[in-house]
Amino acid sequence: MGIEVRYEATDGGGFKLRLMEGEEAVARLAVGRYTMQVAGVGVMMGGIADVVAHPAQRGKGYGAQLLRAAVARMRDERYPLSLLFGITDFYHRFGYAPVLAEYALTISTRHAERFLGEAHADTAQVRAGATEDAPALLELYTRVNATRSGTLRRAAEKLDPTPKRDVENWWTHARRILLAEEGGRPAGYAVLSGNPAQFRVTEVVVPAEHVARAGVALVAALTHEAVERRLESMRLPLPPDEPLALLLQQAGCKVELTYPANGDGMGRIVDLGALIDTIQPSLAARAARLPVGERPGRLELICEGNAEEPGQRVDVALSSSTTDRAIKLALPQQQLCQLVMGYRRIDAIRWQEPGACAEADMVALRQLFPVGYPHMWGLDHF
Repeated sequence: MGIEVRYEATDGGGFKLRLMEGEEAVARLAVGRYTMQVAGVGVMMGGIADVVAHPAQRGKGYGAQLLRAAVARMRDERYPLSLLFGITDFYHRFGYAPVLAEYALTISTRHAERFLGEAHADTAQVRAGATEDAPALLELYTRVNATRSGTLRRAAEKLDPTPKRDVENWWTHARRILLAEEGGRPAGYAVLSGNPAQFRVTEVVVPAEHVARAGVALVAALTHEAVERRLESMRLPLPPDEPLALLLQQAGCKVELTYPANGDGMGRIVDLGALIDTIQPSLAARAARLPVGERPGRLELICEGNAEEPGQRVDVALSSSTTDRAIKLALPQQQLCQLVMGYRRIDAIRWQEPGACAEADMVALRQLFPVGYPHMWGLDHF
């Protein structure tokens, strides 16, 4: 009896794949369709999850067969990018490379109390978030994360703390939300696990203009709970360039960045043309900030092929001026994905791939592909 791949469309534009032996499913995976920020614009992304084979069918290569079929299907549907959260030493075989680092800011409760005592700030008011707050929290989330690659576009229900009646997993604890208000208007929030046995902060969002009041008020509320639980420290999942993380440097804290060797948040380019079509305006805007003499009119991008998949090549218009200067960048798909996401610098990638570009083009490439701190908040992991 042969093995066939069966396709099923799902709500929201994604799909499921099952490997069938007759009418028996022996392995499955799901691909969700998301909109993810890349270079300051929303890009369609296929998020792979639920990759599993039946216990009696493992070790037969069914997971690999499904991953190849999923990438091929996404290519047919012109997904620009795909992401997943994976185990080590498996998904790199299908073109995935790390694109999301892990960030943690740890501050001792003693240092937090001292900082709060010295802040002398007219802080905001903090209360528990409710269902009716979700649209205002979504506005804060969208504004703060507009330029951070890796963040997902959300619906307001993602920030609704009320348990859903149709949730299949009844063991899931409803999340808690702390909302800081200035002048009666939401100015920042923190999301915590609803498990009463845990003190786990999964998201903190405070716009820069509200950090001095709403940010300090949220830190005070979290510190109060940590002290009540007799915890020596608090851990906040903040990228190091978040305004609140910068403020807490004054208090004394430990900032950890973990770059996985092969696993966790991994991504790949599926359709280079579709990706560039989406982010081209952002690349052109970055090129316009270069001095006229260093501004290229065109960028040629080449994804080198291999035994698994064909190469890809696109020309990117960067300027409507009459300049004839063109620059060229040729990289394996994995490194190009890391570069576009802002996960790695072009300088570091060129150490590995010295023939990727000309030295004369490095200034322009640094401007086109700046390094950053790409991040996907824990609420959005799939």
